[in-house]
Order: sequence, then C-alpha cells, then structure tokens
Amino acid sequence: ALRGVLVGGSGFAYLFSKKKTDFYHSLPIKRDFLYGAIVLDSMIIVGLPYLVFSSLASLIVGAATGERGALILTIASWAGNMTAFLLLYATVVLAVMLTGNWLVSLLAVATFWIYGPMVYILRESYEKIFFRTILYNVHQDTLPGWLSPLCFVLLKRIGQTKWINLGVGVLLLVVSGFLYRLRRSEVAGSAMSFTKTMAAIKLCIVIPSALLGALGFYVISDNTLIWAVFGLICGVVISHAVIEIIYHADFRKLFAHKMHMVMALITSLLIFFSYKQDFLGHDRYIPKEGEFLGVNFVQSEILQNSIDSYRMWWDYKEDATVKEPSSLYTDKSVIEKLAKKAVDSLKLPQSEINDRIEFYYYLKNGKRVGRSYPVNKDDKELQEIIAKIKKSDELKKMKYPVLNMKTVDNVKALYCSLGDNDGLSYMILKPQNLQKLLETYQKELSNAIQAEQIDGGEDVIHLSFLSEIPERVSKEHPDAMSYPVYSSFKETLAVLKEMGIEPITQAPIEKITIEYHDGKQLDIVDKDQQKAIIEASKFVGLHSMYSDNRYHYYAGEDKESKNFTIYVTTRELNDRQQGWTYCFDKVVPYNSNEDEHQLSGYRSIYEREFLDGKVPEFVQNLVNN
Repeated sequence: ALRGVLVGGSGFAYLFSKKKTDFYHSLPIKRDFLYGAIVLDSMIIVGLPYLVFSSLASLIVGAATGERGALILTIASWAGNMTAFLLLYATVVLAVMLTGNWLVSLLAVATFWIYGPMVYILRESYEKIFFRTILYNVHQDTLPGWLSPLCFVLLKRIGQTKWINLGVGVLLLVVSGFLYRLRRSEVAGSAMSFTKTMAAIKLCIVIPSALLGALGFYVISDNTLIWAVFGLICGVVISHAVIEIIYHADFRKLFAHKMHMVMALITSLLIFFSYKQDFLGHDRYIPKEGEFLGVNFVQSEILQNSIDSYRMWWDYKEDATVKEPSSLYTDKSVIEKLAKKAVDSLKLPQSEINDRIEFYYYLKNGKRVGRSYPVNKDDKELQEIIAKIKKSDELKKMKYPVLNMKTVDNVKALYCSLGDNDGLSYMILKPQNLQKLLETYQKELSNAIQAEQIDGGEDVIHLSFLSEIPERVSKEHPDAMSYPVYSSFKETLAVLKEMGIEPITQAPIEKITIEYHDGKQLDIVDKDQQKAIIEASKFVGLHSMYSDNRYHYYAGEDKESKNFTIYVTTRELNDRQQGWTYCFDKVVPYNSNEDEHQLSGYRSIYEREFLDGKVPEFVQNLVNN
C-alpha cells in the first residue's frame, strides 16, 4: 500500500504543479503514450527488484535445504503479489487524476481505501442500536472485503483473487487514462480536477459524518433524541465547512454553497429517523406465505431439550452448508403464528422480557433473512407454539444434522475424543463398522431427544464424522466439533468397543486423589472406597496442568460437594503419554512438539466431582481427621 502511494504519487507528481504540467504537456509526446510510459515505469521500479531479490533468496534457500521448486513457487508468489500491488497502485493513480494537489490527493486515496468499510460499520452500528430484532449471519460477513481495494487485498487470499486484482486494476488504469486525457492543465494546484464531481463527493462525505455525529451524541447522552439531532447538525456544519475550506483553500469560503449544506442536513435527518422510527418496518417484517420456503432456528434456551447444552457443529459437507440447510421447518401456519407473536412481544415492557427466539427465513429468491425477537417465555400462547415446534422431526434434524445422514460414503475419518476436546483422542482412518456406528448412534440420539432426557447423562465420548482429513491434528476443530455419546448410549458404546475405543472412565483405576481445603490432598487406594467415590460423583474432564483451578471449589461454597476435586489416575493411560492422537490403519501426520505447549498435561488423570449431597461419609471423616 505504501509503495503504491509513493510510486503512484511520484510518477504523476508533475500534475500538481502548473509549470511542470505545462512542460510535460508541451513535449512532442501523446498524452496516452506518456501515461502508459509512467505506469509501465512504476511497475518496473517495484516489480523488477522484488523479482530479482526474491528469486536470489529462493535459490539460496533451495541450495541450503535441497528444496526443489522453490524458485517456481517464488515466481508464482511474486506474480500474485504484483496483482495486489497493481490494484492499490491503480487506486492511487485514479485519486491523482481526480485531484490537483498532494494534500487532497492523499485524502482521496484514504477515502477510496476506507470509505466503504467505514460506511458499512456505521450502518451496522445503526442497525444494532435502533433495530431490536437484528440478527447477523453465524458466519463472518465477507462484504467488507469487497468495499475497498485495501480491504480486498488484506482480507482476501491473493492466490484466490489474483485474477480479480488484475482485472480491476487494469480497469481502473484504463479509467484513469481516460480521465488523464480529459484533465485540463489549468487545474494543477487546485483541489479537484473536475468541478462537476465536487458536490457529489462532498455530500457523500458530509452525510456519513452527520450520521456519525448523531450516533455518537445519542449513545453518550443515554439515548437522548435532542442530543442526537444536535450531534447531527454539528456533523453537517463542521464536515461541510472543512470540505469547503479544502476545496477553495480559503477560510472565507466556510459556508459557501449553503444549499448543499441544507440538502445534506435534510437527507441525514431522513436517514437517522428512518432507523430511529423504523420507517421501513425492519422489526415488523414477516414474509408472505408464498415468499419463503421455511425457517431455520438458531439454538437458544427456549428451544433446547435437556441434552442441547453442548453446542455442536458438523463437517459433513453435503448437510452442513448454511446456505442450503439439509432441513427446514416448513409448517408455515405455525411459523406465521410464531412470527406474529414475536412481533407483538416487541410491545412488552423490558421487565417482562426474559428470553429471545432467533431464526432465519429462507426466501424463494435465495436470500436468507434473520430475526432475533425478545420474548416472554412464560407466555402460554408462545409456550404452545414452541411445544409444537419442539416435537417436530424437522427441528430435530436441524439441531442434529447427523440424523440426516443416510450413508457414510463421504466420511473419510472418525474423530473420537475421550472425555472432552482437550484430552486423549483418536483419529480413525478407514474405520470398520462405521455404518453400524452411525445407525446405532442415530437411533439412541433420536430416542434421547424424543424423551427429552438422558439417564446417567455423562458425555463420555465425543464423535466427529469428518468428510476431509486434516493436514495435522490440533486440539481445536472449529469446523468439526463433536457430537456427545452419553453413558446411557449403551449400544453405541458397545459398537465403539468393537472398534477398540472405550471411555476413559472405564480404564482400570490406579488411585483416586481428593483435593480439598486450599490444595490439601488425600489418596484413596481401597477398591471399595474407590467404587463408592465413583458412584457418588460425575465425570468432569481430563486433567491438564494448565487448568488446575478449572474445577476447584474451596471451603465456604454453598454446596459441600463442591469443596472437593477428585483426580482419578488410570493404569491403562500411563502408557499413552508419548502422544496425543492415536490412529488406526493409517498415521495422520502431526507435530507433537508444536502441540506440546497446548496439549501437555496429565493425560492419565481425569477429574470427577461429587454429586450434590452425595459426599461419602468416610470421605468427610478422613478429611476432618
């Protein structure tokens, strides 16, 4: 970006001086040829040294490491980076052609690079503050990356956008060349090269400035409308005055073109109140029955069953895409009742709001519209609607996409985490009995959801059916978080046992250590006492040296059972300390040294905590003694 400013500005710097402009334009050279020569010269100044030195560096690295193909990769990288430079350079050249001096030219470059994202952020801020039902995509919005050349280069992968960079860069250079032919020599030294653009550019800057001033005063004044209007007026007057001074380089022109200022003020007020009063009906929006296919609910407490607290993601590409969900809730009569009830809830006082319900309308035109409604979950009519939705098979499939899978043909690996996602894990490639595992798990998960409860609900294993094999194993799987297998899923656990996978809680116990009262410890080796402790406690997770205080509760807590932390040391896992992930049939490459700082810990030890009121009497006696 800096090279683009320096090279683009210096190459056409003569345009900012009347004497230099007259000199260059008096040469017996066509303007088109002169323009092309300067552009080509600028590209060579940057590109040639970059190519030479990067190639030399790659040859040195290749000679030292024996790495083949380093030079080819370097040249490919050079070409991609040069397309990014071309895009930024073309933006600078366009700014130079539209302006007549250095200061305004730099301001124009900054405007081209940040104006789009700033307006986008301002719009988002207005929506979040004034719309009560705003709901953004669960995936990061990619629009800001397309709103300015600089953001496009920074936020996009050059390897994937090199042709866009090249095409847009060439197009901007062609437009700049056309403007160069139209540009009069007399405008050198003035603020703008084309007077007809001055009013439009001024309004495009003044209106967002006014809206920003209104929003700032509205927020700091605790949502006071008078102060918001005051901030808006200040934004219009100040920004309009500054631009007029820049245009004319004269403080006496402070309030020139008062009509433009009035137009900006009226437009800004209309935009502000359209958000403040929701003139466009954003919060009241309900699509007509023939306009949408169905809705997809976002997980929330109001729609949860007893096993929904564990948030899950899915990496099965056919079913996972958000744009084309595998299942929608399509009972439009129920959707209409829910939407109307949710819209009516907007009239409730804040004291009666105790939950939110969020969902996306999937429209027939391919768009997705999200809404997040504040509601009173104790409302009987709403409870009846929610109860009907919760009983539907469609909602079940939306929340648990694994239930949509018919076969495992697209599954390339089974990832199993024993206990939690930070501990001992298996990556099984080419797994046997995978179809049986899928069908068994689907049956038990479906039954548990239908019953809305799980007996002995410890999530002892987590499963992920991966459609792609990761290049290296990491403790974080942002695209494929796992589904829980609970201790009540007896048939699923039996299938996993056939595959050589058992819960960590079933490993032979070597000893149990109870920690209490500021780190004091008590070792339990008696088998009967160990059994009693296991029966009176629940599994928490694998123990890590970096989370020693994760489950510690000391004396003074309300519940006595929380005063203890139970560490169970197993014999079986002691032999597995050398690595984190264990593979069957094929080894998945991973860098254990790189992972050591994240994953090292006591992998042969897992934690439990006593159930409420279930602390064995012998434990209390031993502690008191």
